[in-house]
Amino acid sequence: MSCGVGRSFPRRPRPDRRSPRAVGTVRVGRSLEELARQLGTAAPDVLSAVFEGWEGTVGQELAAHARPERIEGEVLVVSVDSPALASHLRTIAPRVIERLREATGSDGLSRLVIRVRAPKKGLDVDN
Repeated sequence: MSCGVGRSFPRRPRPDRRSPRAVGTVRVGRSLEELARQLGTAAPDVLSAVFEGWEGTVGQELAAHARPERIEGEVLVVSVDSPALASHLRTIAPRVIERLREATGSDGLSRLVIRVRAPKKGLDVDN
């Protein structure tokens, strides 16, 4: 009985498991754009303009109590501290969308969805 010691089999070439992109050089910006497209979210420059430029878009006072959470297609989801702020933000939403479109250079955002955040649990100051 032979255990096959000393036998030599020709090696098969290993398949190239790298993606076609890995073979060539790809700019990081293009990679991020492709990733955003695959995830179904806004382009990186739009995300940056919305999230980093939020205070400039809505003002320092409102930005302290309202923040963008995510972009879902053409909708920007914003969380706020109180129902009164939610009402105010709904009132000025058309202006906010207009400013965001100017900042991003895109018509990609068309609507705000405003959610009231649950109050943070902390110490009771009435005691």
